[in-house]
Amino acid sequence: MPTPSPRPWAHVTLSTLIDPFARPVRTGHLARRLSSAVLPARAAGLAEDTQRAATAGEARALAGVRAEIGGAHAVQRDPTTCGSASLVVLAALGDPELERWIAEGTEPTAPRPEIPDAARSAELAELAEQGLTLDSPEHRFDAAQRLVKAATSHRALGVADWPDSLGTPPWAAAREARFPGVRYRWTPVDDRSERAAHVLAAVHSATLAGLPVPLYTSGDLGGGLGKAVPRHVVLARPAQDRGSGPGLDASGAPALTIYDPSRGLDHLVPVADLLARSTPLKALGSWSHVVIALLPVPRAG
Repeated sequence: MPTPSPRPWAHVTLSTLIDPFARPVRTGHLARRLSSAVLPARAAGLAEDTQRAATAGEARALAGVRAEIGGAHAVQRDPTTCGSASLVVLAALGDPELERWIAEGTEPTAPRPEIPDAARSAELAELAEQGLTLDSPEHRFDAAQRLVKAATSHRALGVADWPDSLGTPPWAAAREARFPGVRYRWTPVDDRSERAAHVLAAVHSATLAGLPVPLYTSGDLGGGLGKAVPRHVVLARPAQDRGSGPGLDASGAPALTIYDPSRGLDHLVPVADLLARSTPLKALGSWSHVVIALLPVPRAG
């Protein structure tokens, strides 16, 4: 019986189509190693040692640990707020007063877009109508997600709002992302391209510098057209030292700590395992591909 022919289109995502037109991202040694050695081997599936390493890496990534911010279990409040939860965690990582408000309800010294206040009485009234109190870290984290969701939806289509049911568009996430000293710009990622190696290396470098990076994930055409567009948002957290050095896994390979708001878990994932993927990964919200990154850019001045 003849072997079925491969389906080269099966792993196509929306970013596969727009990645060739995106601006270049250039980085150093890690990107060169990923693009020259890891990417071809994973794409071709020919290097047994690379495949074994990938299998081991994915086993490590499955073992997530509970993600908390301000004592709250950092879980998205509904199926559309993965981006909102990621943006709240991103902001809190760079804003001790926001984290303190989530933890204790302590009012900040100045207004924060994630915190309802008396000057925004309509927001407080809406939260009350929805039955949401601010009497626990989890409830305050939920309230912050609602406010961020409203901000990213507002005029995300020029003069029109983004439909709530479609989550958070990447350009609005980049507009609202708040971290000291940087702004964010979104860029597509085709995980089978050489450019993807540079983007993921830039993500890793950012986390080594203490900067969180939102990542959008999706399936591909192999699962149907509706799975090939961005479906979920996770957050690459600032690098941690787990014994092998900052930003490294137990084997010494460059790795990202990825926060998945759908389960409220942090996963340690080797960067190489995010290239040329064909199967779902829990760290990506059980989707297969990183398709968009929000890269930090220094603010002028």
